[in-house]
Amino acid sequence: MPVARLRLLAALVLAALLVAPALASAAPTISGADGDAWNASETPATYVITGTGPGALIAWQLDSAGTPVRGFSGTGASPLTVTLTGAPDGALTLGATQALPLSAGLAQRAFTIDTVPPSVTLTRPAAGATYARGERVPADFSCAGATSCAGPVAPGAPIDTATTGARAFTVTATDAAGNIAQQRIDYRVTAAPAPPVQTLTLPSPPGGGPVSLPVRNPSRLRPSLGISLPFRQPVLGWTRVGTARLYNLQVFRVRNGKATKILSEFPTRTLFRVPAGRLAWGERYVWRVWPLIGNRYAPAPHGQSWFEIRKPVQLTPAQLLVNQRISQAAIRRVAAISDWLDAGLVAGDLRDGGLGREDFAADVGLTGAGTAIQNGVATPRPLRVARAPRTTPRLRVTVRQLRVNQRISQAAVRRADALGRRITGGLTGGDLRAGVIEADKLAPGLLVETAQPSGPGPPPSRTTIAAVARRPAVRVELSDRQILINQRISQAAVRRANRLTRHIGRGLTGTNFRDGAIAAVSISPALR
Repeated sequence: MPVARLRLLAALVLAALLVAPALASAAPTISGADGDAWNASETPATYVITGTGPGALIAWQLDSAGTPVRGFSGTGASPLTVTLTGAPDGALTLGATQALPLSAGLAQRAFTIDTVPPSVTLTRPAAGATYARGERVPADFSCAGATSCAGPVAPGAPIDTATTGARAFTVTATDAAGNIAQQRIDYRVTAAPAPPVQTLTLPSPPGGGPVSLPVRNPSRLRPSLGISLPFRQPVLGWTRVGTARLYNLQVFRVRNGKATKILSEFPTRTLFRVPAGRLAWGERYVWRVWPLIGNRYAPAPHGQSWFEIRKPVQLTPAQLLVNQRISQAAIRRVAAISDWLDAGLVAGDLRDGGLGREDFAADVGLTGAGTAIQNGVATPRPLRVARAPRTTPRLRVTVRQLRVNQRISQAAVRRADALGRRITGGLTGGDLRAGVIEADKLAPGLLVETAQPSGPGPPPSRTTIAAVARRPAVRVELSDRQILINQRISQAAVRRANRLTRHIGRGLTGTNFRDGAIAAVSISPALR
């Protein structure tokens, strides 16, 4: 049989099998495994197709997403080596059939070619940069299209400036196919300039008075001068000095008229978080920043200030009273909101245009296809919050009093949450005073056609407070930590009450009512 006819037969057989793979029986085999990934160093992809016997005529075709890849097909005698030079990147399928002796089987091998390496962006260290020995320079690099991205240190960690001399920083990125990309930056470490003054002498107070802490341009530093901070890892910041390469940050503890250095760092940025374990409660600290300009530090600090670290709350009778008053304030605000609802909603409590067709019961006939809006005008009634009692109770620091305070605050939280559930979609027409809904409360384009009350209407909604879960008794300790927990619960109750106050202060809309809950009795007689 002429070669041309053999090629035509092989092509026809292969095309038929590709269309109807269910006919496949015996088939040639293709080397490799499904899921092979060929990268730039391994291409061209190469496979060996073996027929049912030596010299068997093999026909093959390369497909991409079910479409033949032009220029990648052919025939040959078994075992046939197929080298896919120039094949495109992507998910590919190599299909093969045996033309002579004729076989209905089809072999396929699914694989991927990926010759595009990942990319590396290396910002710091800068190419050709010179850094001082011991200078803290955080590495800054990233990779795109990579499964791994590694440098000598992780991003954000300091690069090597421990000794002087030439240095190289190389980042290597690898993708899923095994393609590798690298970027190398060379930099140099030189001898560090003479450090700034590392001691702090406090002036002797006149007449044995309190020590006056020295300051210099404190407005350039943050936090503010003399502030009491309720945490031990503050972020210290300062204004940038235009030509500075880095800064020396120094922190001194002041105690009994003496200053002891506890921190000396060399950041390149103008923000620095104090590490854990350096600052202690109840201590005062002087801190200052020296900029490195050129190869020497400035003759004077850029700024000098002081702060102190104080526990946010302490276990004292005064703090117990503060926490109790916070809880009681939340209770009074929640009670005012409940009274406001129970008095019955009036027209001013509702936003103009905020009621849609779905909010009304079947005894209200409506025409038009208006859509409710959420930004209409409202003039809600003011809340009437009861005044705090003028008497000041005497509280003792006891476990019992801590429990009392905590239960008051927890009750306020539960009441506020219950009101929140009622207001956000749980109201009914019974919460409205009769006849308060005028035309301006309906969605634009919506009109009342009929409204014939068939009874008193639905009952008002109720504030359902969740029952206290029965759990094993939690131990309450006489500690600063416990009183801080109490305070946070109290503050949570106040925040919830304030959130509800803002909500009703903006006016209510149909989203605050159950669907179909507003009956004809709530419609103004002028619209019936």
